[in-house]
Amino acid sequence: MTPATSVLSPVLSRADGGVALLDRLRTATAQQHSELEATVAINRRLAHRDEYRWLLEKFYGFYHALERKLERSPAAERDDLAFSEREKARWLAQDLAQLGIADVSRLPQACDLPAVDNYAAALGTMYVLEGSTLGGRHIAALLKASAIPPNAQRFFHSYGAEVGTMWRSFCGVLNELSAPHEQDVAVANARATFASMRAWLEERR
Repeated sequence: MTPATSVLSPVLSRADGGVALLDRLRTATAQQHSELEATVAINRRLAHRDEYRWLLEKFYGFYHALERKLERSPAAERDDLAFSEREKARWLAQDLAQLGIADVSRLPQACDLPAVDNYAAALGTMYVLEGSTLGGRHIAALLKASAIPPNAQRFFHSYGAEVGTMWRSFCGVLNELSAPHEQDVAVANARATFASMRAWLEERR
């Protein structure tokens, strides 16, 4: 999953001279982006069907568990975030069904997840999940040259032609979070989300 840092726009500044939250997140998580990308090792996963399926199984266990928590967070109540449209575990379930995993409910679920019980924390976590759709476009292009069945690639195509629109919409909401203490919470939760995902992927099969 190529991290969002490689495709984000240049630094944005607020009218009051402060730095927009998007840029604080980008800077604060840059190292974790790189570490997660190394853990995902996407070229290795795309080279072998079993490795690809393993990656999707792990992603499902993480995304599904985290999205269930986000559903109960204040962010899910915001109409302008369109949370239900942003849920991604369903795409992983579709792909896994095509790879022979008909009952995803039996897959292990991540337990060591960040808390998302306040709005700023939820936005920090969503930054990680939404940013992954940008890198997903790059992976979708790599999949074209792979032996992975086309009907098992839904997750990486995410919003399709609407990826940019969905990302900009999310960033618009994100950058409304201007209070320094709320930004601090969002940044801390983004870092915690990256750490949680990496730890989950590094667990033995």
